[in-house]
Amino acid sequence: NANFRIFDSTAVADRLNIDSSGNVGIGTTGPNAKLHVNGRILIASGYAPGTSKGASGDKAGMIAWGDMSGTKYLFLCVTDYTTGTNDIWQRVALTGGAW
Repeated sequence: NANFRIFDSTAVADRLNIDSSGNVGIGTTGPNAKLHVNGRILIASGYAPGTSKGASGDKAGMIAWGDMSGTKYLFLCVTDYTTGTNDIWQRVALTGGAW
């Protein structure tokens, strides 16, 4: 059960729960990960990485997306910045038109 929750009294439903481990549940009363979403997720704006450098540890695991020369890509940062190098991003071209 949640230690903190936001409850919708009109719909008689829990909307957000945070348990004693700090796990956050949206649409679930028993989150089993740092962010557990039961339902669809919409992220409204994209970010297409170029050559990127940042403080060590700030981008590894980041997911991004964007259009490059008319092709839609999904990006994943697999290695973050280390002294004198750029972050390493892997990309996958998406097909099928709209995001």
